[in-house]
Amino acid sequence: FTSPLSLLTPPKSSGELAQIEEYLKTTVGDYTLCYPQTEDFGNAINFCDLDCDKSDEAIVFYETTQGETVSVHMNVLAKFEKGYQSVDEQIISGIGIDRVGFWDVCLDDTLEIFVGSKIYNTNRQNLTVFSYENATLKSRYNSRYTDYFVTDLGAGEKPQILVLDIVNSVISSSEDLLGAPITTTCTASLVTLSSDT
Repeated sequence: FTSPLSLLTPPKSSGELAQIEEYLKTTVGDYTLCYPQTEDFGNAINFCDLDCDKSDEAIVFYETTQGETVSVHMNVLAKFEKGYQSVDEQIISGIGIDRVGFWDVCLDDTLEIFVGSKIYNTNRQNLTVFSYENATLKSRYNSRYTDYFVTDLGAGEKPQILVLDIVNSVISSSEDLLGAPITTTCTASLVTLSSDT
């Protein structure tokens, strides 16, 4: 007897997604797509016109493994005549992707890439903001966060990044931490990026 479940296979990608996945298989080798863990905040493969040249780049997140080391990658692929090809790549610190977003916070007609990555054994994440210019990724801002928002508190000026970071600490002078008091510290930072920083 053959179980019907054994006959099921995951759906195969088609079109540009299939071409990108095949390209990565050829150039990277074994990899696993890395999906954001926060719903409605990006995908493992994102299409976005980062440099406003009317052609979408593909921003891909995936994991590779060498021995016991797992690395999270962000790879930007641009579309050429023969299809999508990698133009720049960054290793993302952390154990997975929390969320991905795209905003023009510098108001320079290019979109910054917001990458939230998971940190092992904590409810805090790491936010890195990348710019993409001349087919090159550049880290512009880095911070721990519990949550963050892109907002306009300056009444029409540049958008700001509001970063909230909540840290729980156990206060105890003894080795027995059971029942020890916990302090919670919340830090709010308002960050404005400019195109020359």
